Amino acid sequence: PPVMLDFVKTINDEEGPLEETRQRYCPNLVTLLQFANSLHVCLACIVENVHEFPFEGELGLEASVEWLLDSARMHSIELHSYLDFLKTVMDNSPFFLSKEDARASMVLDHMGGVFHELIVHSRSVEEIPFSVEHAGSVLHYEFSTKKNDVGFGLRLVKDDLTFQELLENQRYDCSKNQVKDEIVLRSEGNYVVQFDNSFSRFTKKVISYRLACIPPEGSG
Repeated sequence: PPVMLDFVKTINDEEGPLEETRQRYCPNLVTLLQFANSLHVCLACIVENVHEFPFEGELGLEASVEWLLDSARMHSIELHSYLDFLKTVMDNSPFFLSKEDARASMVLDHMGGVFHELIVHSRSVEEIPFSVEHAGSVLHYEFSTKKNDVGFGLRLVKDDLTFQELLENQRYDCSKNQVKDEIVLRSEGNYVVQFDNSFSRFTKKVISYRLACIPPEGSG
C-alpha cells in the first residue's frame, strides 16, 4: 500500500521512525568504537616504542601488554553484550518483520484467492520467494500492469545458492492483456518469482498478481 511505501522511504530520515532508536542506543556503540580506537592507538605506541620499555615493572612492557590484553577482553565482552541487546531490541521492533513473518506474508494463494498489488520501481527487481514441499506441484501465475511492460521469470534456488532458470526473464506487455499460465515444478525446494523493471530508467510499474502452488494429487 502507498502508506507503507511512504513509511519505508522515510524510516531512516533524520526525523524518521528510527531517530529515537538512534538517539537511545547509538551513543553506547560510539563509546565502544572510541574504546576500540584507543586500544589500537595504545598498541601502536607500544609497538613503535617497544625498545624503550623496560621488560618488567609496573610500567614495563610485560605489564603494558597484559593491561592491553585485559582491556581488549573487556571490550570484546561489552561489545558482544551490547550487540546481543541490540539484536533483542531490533527483533522486537514494530518496524521490522522477522524472516518467518516475511515469508508467511508471501504465502501463495490457492486459485480463487485475491490479487496482490506490487510496485516495482525503476531500475529494480522485486522477488517473491516460496518453498515447494512436493515435486510435481503446479505453479499457476497471473499478472498484469496498470501501464507499460514488465519482466517476469522463475528460478529454482539450489543448495549451493546458485540458480536454475526455469522461466527465463522475459518482458511482457500486459497492461491490456493479462498474462495467465502455469508450470510444473519438477523438484521440491526453494523458488523465486521475479518481477523485473531494471530496464526502465524512470518509470515504476504497478503490478496486480496472483500466484498459486497446487501440490500433486495424493501428496497429502
